[in-house]
Amino acid sequence: MKRFSNSSETESSSGKRVRNISESSEDFDELPKSITDKIQMSDEDLVTLGVRELNKRLKNAGLTRAEIMKMKQRRRTLKNRGYAASCRTKRIEQKDELEYEKNGILDRISALRRDNAQKTNSISHLNHQYRELVRFAAESNIPLPKELINLEF
Repeated sequence: MKRFSNSSETESSSGKRVRNISESSEDFDELPKSITDKIQMSDEDLVTLGVRELNKRLKNAGLTRAEIMKMKQRRRTLKNRGYAASCRTKRIEQKDELEYEKNGILDRISALRRDNAQKTNSISHLNHQYRELVRFAAESNIPLPKELINLEF
């Protein structure tokens, strides 16, 4: 691969120029004063401008190709930060929603368990009353139909 001396591009085996992105993003956190002196643009402007408008402004500002590449990389870095912040916010909101939903489900499970325990106690009480009535009927010589004598609950 041939290295171009005045740019951050290299030539691939197919002869096409390929941008070298091995530079760290820290290089783009603060733009050099020479660039900021030439173009009056805030980070917000850099992110919100459309590509065509940005290219036009950068070209009209008289920036070198390397400076334009730095501005575009700065724009990409800022956009990525925005996307990351948006994803974090969305993830936190989803987590909060899921926790709220989970707590509602756990409350419902607790209510169902209480209801189930109450019904189990009620069935147990009714079963005890039934056995007492069958015993009383037997002691009092009160005839009961066969299907009522050996009922199991």
